Amino acid sequence: MSRSFRFDAMVTLIQAGPNPVRTHTTFYVYGERATDLSTPSKCSVSVVEKEVRWKFRGTDAYIVTSDGSKVGVNRRKLASYSPFFTAAFFAGFEETSTRVVRLPLFSFDRIYECIYLMEKMDLSSDITFHIGLRKALQIFETANYLAIDMVCDWLSMRIVELMVPEELIYAYRRVEYRCPKLAQRLNTLIVQNCDKLYKNKLFMELTEEEMIGLLKKPRLNITPSQEKAMVDQFIEKSTEHDNLTLKAMRSETTKRNDSWGYLGKPRTPNKVLITFGGWSASGPSNAVDVFDTCSNSWKLPDSRLFETPKAYHVTVSSNRSFFTIGGFNGTEYYSTVRRFDFDEMLWKDVAGMTETRCYVSACVFDHDSRILAAGGHNGHIRLNTAEIYDIKKNEWARIDDMLTTRSDAHAVNINGNIAVLGGFDGTNCHRTCEYFDVSTNRWLQYAGQMRAARSGVSAVAVNGAIFATGGFNGSRRLTSTEFFDPREGVWHNARPMRMARSNFALAEMDGRVYVSGGFDGSATTDACEVYDFRSDQWTPLPKLNVRRSAGYSTVVEYHDIIDALTDPRDEFKPSGLQGNRHQFDLVHRGT
Repeated sequence: MSRSFRFDAMVTLIQAGPNPVRTHTTFYVYGERATDLSTPSKCSVSVVEKEVRWKFRGTDAYIVTSDGSKVGVNRRKLASYSPFFTAAFFAGFEETSTRVVRLPLFSFDRIYECIYLMEKMDLSSDITFHIGLRKALQIFETANYLAIDMVCDWLSMRIVELMVPEELIYAYRRVEYRCPKLAQRLNTLIVQNCDKLYKNKLFMELTEEEMIGLLKKPRLNITPSQEKAMVDQFIEKSTEHDNLTLKAMRSETTKRNDSWGYLGKPRTPNKVLITFGGWSASGPSNAVDVFDTCSNSWKLPDSRLFETPKAYHVTVSSNRSFFTIGGFNGTEYYSTVRRFDFDEMLWKDVAGMTETRCYVSACVFDHDSRILAAGGHNGHIRLNTAEIYDIKKNEWARIDDMLTTRSDAHAVNINGNIAVLGGFDGTNCHRTCEYFDVSTNRWLQYAGQMRAARSGVSAVAVNGAIFATGGFNGSRRLTSTEFFDPREGVWHNARPMRMARSNFALAEMDGRVYVSGGFDGSATTDACEVYDFRSDQWTPLPKLNVRRSAGYSTVVEYHDIIDALTDPRDEFKPSGLQGNRHQFDLVHRGT
């Protein structure tokens, strides 16, 4: 029985002419339903020798698939994108009489989907497909065999975007020997998501060889106790004669009697927290401290990361760069902005703000492509002005003024909008919070006010809510903490910090809020603590290398610069970055 189907925009692949029109049209193709790229095909294909089931635009040759069906193609079009078809249709660089290529390894659906995707990409570089992970892997295998690199590159990105822990091991095995480049990216994801593999016991799908290879990865994202439990559970499933190598490794590791696990030394973290600058006992500082969660210690990084001494600035991460914005060096108030490029390991000046800003509030937004800076002090008065930096254009542009004059406030990206809370106007410390609505380019006031006035406050956005802690209320430094969900409009008390402080650095990493330094009411401090949302507890951390307030923290994730940050003896080589980069190398957690 014939079945009709609905297929979008296919007319551009069939209708010839100088101005093809994209429309929504219903087609009937020999009673068979064309493949829906979002789901596996459920068509029953009858083998009919020499049946032409689809013709692409400009057909002058045919591909015969494993079921005997033919797909009409344009030889020169295929050859222009695939050396496989160049050799098949134009051997020896001369046109041959070959008009039929037989591909018995692939069904009609697999060939059709692959060439359809190639045709769409040929028409437009900006394409959108609703496609599942397993289907993407199927088409990738076909495109990789046929050496259609354009399709392979797009599908590789899509596979990484769609990847979930439950599919990682399966996907890695599908591409391990077919495409080393994609296999390396998936292998890196396995290392980064090992904590999820452990939690869901997905590691039990590994072979002994794969498990040993995983344990040797320096950046394995798992604690030593989890690592031990994972190996114990893996060995328990085996018989007496299975996993002998892994059993020997466990025995040797147990004899060492250390806490380093199977690697034999501290692992390199996938994420680090970096605190820049601040005000020390001797004045403005260029100190940089890097917190390594694997060794639970603050490290002194590569000296090239050190910036001009300054305090009361903001540091943000965007793509593969740090930006330091505004600040004060003891005598000069800055409008300058500097950028540290991870690949070159160099600080460079970029376009300065339109206004000088010390005690400034700033954060990144719009997929890390723009930075909003607001308020502060210009050396004469406190400000309510604001401006936005376009990173790609290297330009600052003024926007509407804030509703309230604020220095010593804090900015966070909350659901795509920029909230600025607390601060000081020269007379009063504020309880209010306002936000810049990116869709309307207007400042609006949140109805709910904080339970305490807070100048020198620090905050972070977590799961769509604002988490604010510490600061100065006009008479004393605070330990109190509160959180605010804009959908509810009410501030709620949370567990207070262990120590009162204002003007301190703060950042969120892996569901924990890290607090470092600040001013306790009598002196700058090197004390640090961390809040765990799951346990609802503040816990002390090792002290900073340098006492200071008015520093700023940000987070780096999944980048090879972490090696230079945690072990400055490692020579940093930009050329070595290529294999481990992903589309989301950095995230700014709002500090």
